Amino acid sequence: SDFIRQLDEFLTSKGKKLIGWDEILEGGLSSNAAVMSWRGFEGGIEASRQGHEVVMTPGSHCYFDHYQGKTKEEPLAIGGYTPLSKVYEFSPISPNMSATQATFVLGGQANLWTEYIDSFDKLMYMAYPRAIALSQTLWNPAKKPSFETFEQLLIENHYPILDELKINFSRSNLLPQQHWSSHKQGLKVNFSSKKENDLFHLTISQSSDSGKKFTKEIMLQNKQDLIIDRELDSPELLVNVHSEHYGFEQQINIMPHKALGETVHFLTAPNKQYDSGTLTLVNGQKGGRPWKGHEWVGFDTSTVALHITLQKKRRIKELDISFLNEPGSWIYSPKKIQLLNRDGRKKLDKTVSNENGQERIKIEVNRKVKNIYLYISNWEEIPEGNPGAGHVPWTFIDEIFLH
Repeated sequence: SDFIRQLDEFLTSKGKKLIGWDEILEGGLSSNAAVMSWRGFEGGIEASRQGHEVVMTPGSHCYFDHYQGKTKEEPLAIGGYTPLSKVYEFSPISPNMSATQATFVLGGQANLWTEYIDSFDKLMYMAYPRAIALSQTLWNPAKKPSFETFEQLLIENHYPILDELKINFSRSNLLPQQHWSSHKQGLKVNFSSKKENDLFHLTISQSSDSGKKFTKEIMLQNKQDLIIDRELDSPELLVNVHSEHYGFEQQINIMPHKALGETVHFLTAPNKQYDSGTLTLVNGQKGGRPWKGHEWVGFDTSTVALHITLQKKRRIKELDISFLNEPGSWIYSPKKIQLLNRDGRKKLDKTVSNENGQERIKIEVNRKVKNIYLYISNWEEIPEGNPGAGHVPWTFIDEIFLH
């Protein structure tokens, strides 16, 4: 803060104005300094309340170095997940601002950092068509067309122009979408395409615990469901999906287990930017490396509490839970996991320490259970000598397997 004040005085003496990321709010600013709000909207809201000009550029909507598709075909990126639709819903004017505060907002800005970008073609891929979506949403937010209308215009008008200009742009939004939901038998996966009469050719390969392998092929119409049974005798399902209209191929790996599609309650709320829903923890899919935001649930608290409810009591041999350990991003595997079960006379209370930063923790259960409570503890703050020292560590959780 002392440095920022000195720099501000110097720039002011030269007829210039200081602008900086929202960290410069810490410690107070002079009246003519402007703020770039990147850690969410809060910094911009506070800056405008104090009468500072603001550029809104939150990581949740405006970081184009994040992934924009959910498939393995996406090029390597730093992490996070900012699809086209997320960019399009952005508005630099927060609903939590008064009319007076809104007058201090200069506009919005996208950021495209290049640590993971090694060519101009990849730069264009990460920028477009998200740059078009941001431009559209900022020109006239009061009369912005629906995302469906925008996307149709994008595909019919903008994509041909980008092709003509030989711009290497992303077509991730054209990929068939998978919509996951719970089903009484396990999971329901709905496949949908931008083309109403599209057909999906599915090749499903599975192996049983006894070692037998077999493959079957099925065809689904647009918006038809595939049911994945949690009782399936297979350690893994490999589903290849081919869109007849677009020609895109996708591959899904699903590992059935006894909690597949069951109910998970967040007793501790995740960070909004990394809240991909409770189903993320029981959809039979492990988070990938490099990590993508939509495959994990992220908590910015030192403790996390979860409650898993099964439809009926089931004999569980062990619980197997996956964490992320990425110290460079201030994400640390927890230090302690406690499992509680209060069903019936035989109570279960097990605690596992994890001082070595393991990413997969297995806890023996060996009994019938219906309700499981998990209490996950990390550092209160990151110790000195580690990335992010002094801050509360992030805890990222993915699949919770029950075997």
